[in-house]
Amino acid sequence: MTAARTARREDGVHPLLWVALAFGLLFHGVLLVNGSYTHTFDAWIHIFFGDHYARAWFDNWEPRWYTGFTVTSYPPGTHMMIALVSMAVGLQMGFVVVQLTAVGLLTVGIYRYSRIWVDPRAAGMAALLGVLGSSIAETVHVFGQLPTTFSLALLLNTLPFVQEWLVTGRRFALLGVYGQFIFVDPELRLVMVQTSANATAKAGQTSSPRTPW
Repeated sequence: MTAARTARREDGVHPLLWVALAFGLLFHGVLLVNGSYTHTFDAWIHIFFGDHYARAWFDNWEPRWYTGFTVTSYPPGTHMMIALVSMAVGLQMGFVVVQLTAVGLLTVGIYRYSRIWVDPRAAGMAALLGVLGSSIAETVHVFGQLPTTFSLALLLNTLPFVQEWLVTGRRFALLGVYGQFIFVDPELRLVMVQTSANATAKAGQTSSPRTPW
């Protein structure tokens, strides 16, 4: 009976992930709702881009800055999400909602990526320490960066699918990869390929691949 419980726990989600999600969303959510992003140097730029897509979804030219420039010079995914959410809650709260979504996905991504290497409890601790760490807090509440947090979240959530595909050859795992390349920056793609190669080499030493969850 004990062995069966242990096996189920190994394949399931460790409770520490839910603790990390709760603490992360509460901590960052309170700060964001109270306007921490308004004192950052980058958040207003993303809100401005979101405003562009809210005004003209299919127009890539923005004439209000620098005598005009193309908004696709920035990864458009998060800005389009701000535009969509702003229809219900406004631009600033739209930014808050999308940023909190990024924090939640990043927390899950830290856990799932850690599961490639360590057991569920250690992965849960990594998620908890990561989401409450100073690096994420600085990125969100000092720099106000949104595409950075969102693309990193997608990267970490995609790597387990890449590892599964490389080890098992299951084509279904590739479906989790395509969305990443819409948002992620080119330099992060190199990190993804290199990390996947390392994960495959490690997995090849074991009899069966470890489940990302």
